[in-house]
Amino acid sequence: ALGLRNPWRYSVDDVGDGATGGLFIGDVGQGAREEVDYGPPNAGGRNYGWRLREGTIATPGIAPAPVEFGPLVEPLFDYGRGRGQSITGGYVYRGEALPAQHRGRYFFGDFASGRIWSLGLFVDPDSLEATLVDEVDHTDELGGSGRSVASFGRDLSGELYVVSIEGAIFRLVYDASADGTWTPAE
Repeated sequence: ALGLRNPWRYSVDDVGDGATGGLFIGDVGQGAREEVDYGPPNAGGRNYGWRLREGTIATPGIAPAPVEFGPLVEPLFDYGRGRGQSITGGYVYRGEALPAQHRGRYFFGDFASGRIWSLGLFVDPDSLEATLVDEVDHTDELGGSGRSVASFGRDLSGELYVVSIEGAIFRLVYDASADGTWTPAE
């Protein structure tokens, strides 16, 4: 792949029922946008646009230039500095500890803001290209943004773990006693 600035955590959707083999990349921006890039299996050599683009915008302060290795591939999702400043890539959830509506969603976070989101995806069965269906901010469900999200983990059952820079590791589980929400369990 070309055109990645500072990938922090990439993963392949390769565990559990429904896994597509798609590549997900959390790419840290320079000063304006954070992005999630996607590549279907067997589609190497894509150009995700860095130095010319940051997320879906022209890189601030960089003069436009011809694309040498095109076409440029749009990010699956991007967000501005008002929402976070350092993306931490995660995993597609394929486990059983969260309700069924979370299976197949890509979970990721932001180191600086401590926020955790998931993206709903549609993966075309023929091309295996993914498109964004929706975005959900899970930060409040997880008790607020008091932790710096340094990494994610996934076990062989597809369950997700969040690693904070403060040294804690949390497994995401469903808590029916807490009004049907889900929370991190240390």
